[in-house]
Amino acid sequence: AYLPVASILDDDGGAAEVRAINLVEYAGDDAPTIDARVAALVASIDAMTGPDAPSGATVMRDAKQINAFWTLRKRSVGLLGNLPGRRKPIAFVEDTVVPPERLRDFVREFRAILDDAGFTYGMFGHVDVGCLHVRPALDLKDERDADAVRRISDAVARLVRRYGGIIWGEHGKGVRGEYNPMFFGDVIYGAMREVKAAFDPRGQLNPGKIATPTNSTATLLTIDTEMRGRFDRQITPPLLERFDDAVRCNGNGQCHNDHADVVMCPSWKETRDRRHTPKGRAALMREWLRLLSNADATFDPDAPARGGFLRRRLNAWRREPDFSHEVLDAMRGCLACKACAGQCPVKVDVPDFRAEFLQAYHDRYPRPLRDRLVAGIESALPRAARVAGLANVLTHLAPARLVGLVDAPVLATPTLAARLRDDPARRYDVGALSANSVVIVPDAFSTFYTPQVVVALIAVIRALGFEAMLMPYFVNGKSMHVKGFTRRFRTIVRRNVPRLRAAAATGATLVGIDPAVTLTYRDEYRRALGADPGFRVLMVQEWLGEALAGRPARPVDAAPMRRLFMHCTERALTPTSMRQWADACARLGAPVEVVDAGCCGMCGAYGHERDHVEQSRGIYARSWARHLGGSDLEHLATGYSCRSQVKRIDGVDLRHPIEVLADALRGEAS
Repeated sequence: AYLPVASILDDDGGAAEVRAINLVEYAGDDAPTIDARVAALVASIDAMTGPDAPSGATVMRDAKQINAFWTLRKRSVGLLGNLPGRRKPIAFVEDTVVPPERLRDFVREFRAILDDAGFTYGMFGHVDVGCLHVRPALDLKDERDADAVRRISDAVARLVRRYGGIIWGEHGKGVRGEYNPMFFGDVIYGAMREVKAAFDPRGQLNPGKIATPTNSTATLLTIDTEMRGRFDRQITPPLLERFDDAVRCNGNGQCHNDHADVVMCPSWKETRDRRHTPKGRAALMREWLRLLSNADATFDPDAPARGGFLRRRLNAWRREPDFSHEVLDAMRGCLACKACAGQCPVKVDVPDFRAEFLQAYHDRYPRPLRDRLVAGIESALPRAARVAGLANVLTHLAPARLVGLVDAPVLATPTLAARLRDDPARRYDVGALSANSVVIVPDAFSTFYTPQVVVALIAVIRALGFEAMLMPYFVNGKSMHVKGFTRRFRTIVRRNVPRLRAAAATGATLVGIDPAVTLTYRDEYRRALGADPGFRVLMVQEWLGEALAGRPARPVDAAPMRRLFMHCTERALTPTSMRQWADACARLGAPVEVVDAGCCGMCGAYGHERDHVEQSRGIYARSWARHLGGSDLEHLATGYSCRSQVKRIDGVDLRHPIEVLADALRGEAS
């Protein structure tokens, strides 16, 4: 939401820091009249002086830019929830409405209440009607903050009444029903009770929300009711810290998005089951953590599991009541696409806490053989590649299907090693690296399934005047993390970090091809280490942006337009990637239209698991299939899993955009 408006908000031009934004929109059929009104407003703003004066005004006429600001306003509730620290904005005094002409003075006194209480807060709303949304930041797991809800609510209610307003302009009236008599008065509230008695004499419909029936002993609900914080307070501090992503969910519900081309959340779009949303999975995790804490159960994700194979088998055979099984059902439906980690306003990272949960669950219960095979695929591929023909035959026979894997991809022949047998890029020597070196950090998908993409990247690196070096293959650990082998993953991380740091220390640029694997180094690796890993592996488009800076663009008059589909993890975690790919391809004479599409439904091993095939195809049909059909343009895709999904369902081989750029640069050289 912020990136499209950043250029305006960050361009201070010597003005004061932007602390608040007031959006005023004019619409109509008479352009001269609108222009005159806009000019008058700007002139009045420029004439204002004093501490309350605006820092300036920006006039926008571009529809795309205007929509970007309205989108920022729409998402302000969720964005507020991403404030750092334990205190998060809570909705309990929002929706106050006072006469617009009294709003400025009202805001001053409202702020004084919160400032005196020592809380930070966010304010937004509808100035034209005097409606204000205010969310003080509290930690409801702290009893002192929880007690402040009553004090602040009473103070705000008295303030609003003094200004001739109401405390529920849009919603929340029933939640704060105890204040109804104060605002309606004895006569009107008495009439409301009589209406309630006539139509609902027993008080069965929304009991205690708006009014209680006359001649009834029922009472209105109060804001002193139990809040979620009381339950979260039962979670032990170590678990709260470890699973902060789950506890941080504020229930804003933006993951319940129905738009087919929005990446978050593919499992929700397909199942329509609220358990299969980031919000639902976070709620289940919080309850699991609460039950774990109340049972005095310890969970050390770094300690070896207690008991062995027989103990886990016995636990599975007993099948005793265990809330963990319900959590597992929700977690297994997650694609681990990372859309929530990037597009949830409070960055609820389900794949991360899902991995930790799976480790804890399978410390107690056996793992499916399928999970072990998927987690070990990165380690097995080098050996399988030596006998690629035989491996491909065996993959499509009974063994893979017996464990629930279908449509397994085919290893490439000739292999990458054969294609680069005498290529100097394979002579990797960290001591020979320099600032002119571009080191390709290998991933299993590009190395063993699509080696032509690696070859194309080497060609582009050299065509742009850099030395291409291919780091020897090693296990990244992504598949282990996805399947919840977090202990093994942390071991892999500690093993890999020194080699990557050594390469980065030479001044060389590190570049990865597959988006999901490459982003592991700045996401899962950082979490596993608890600190910055000390190196940075760029994605291809990021490197191209740096490499092409200051270079003249190639002419594109005769170049055919292509359509580019991006990996969902790439879109979610690096929202600038769409622009970076478009810019890089345009500068190299191979323009692309970046398609605004959702998830393809494959996402690593998810689409290859028999349990998920139907959902995987449904997710694909919802978004990608619509965009791929009915166009004669060539389609490209950055993600290996995405290209694999298109090949499986539509029988079409998509190229990686770097292959197109390699062709364009070869043509220039010839």
